[in-house]
Amino acid sequence: GYQARCVYVTYNPRLHEHAARFGAEGKCFSLYDFFQGTMPEAVTKIHHDWMHYWQAVCHFKVIQVPNTTDFRVLDTDGQYLMYVHFVDAGRQQLDYVNYFDNQG
Repeated sequence: GYQARCVYVTYNPRLHEHAARFGAEGKCFSLYDFFQGTMPEAVTKIHHDWMHYWQAVCHFKVIQVPNTTDFRVLDTDGQYLMYVHFVDAGRQQLDYVNYFDNQG
């Protein structure tokens, strides 16, 4: 027979992290994973230093929101470009990015 799997219809960006914590790694996925082509067996976790990239490579200004792991990112002209949230204080796990452009 088939091994049991959990299928979720709601979006949860930390689904796989929580599944791994409870011994269900690779056994849970959401419909968002399926339609984005990011099923657990197809994803490779990488490390990317976003803060270094935004500041040293893109020359953006990064401003921390007090008492949070959130940041406002301004482009080289001082335009508000992104609002980003990290899960952890070490800024290793990016949770989401709200991106703003001049198109509204």
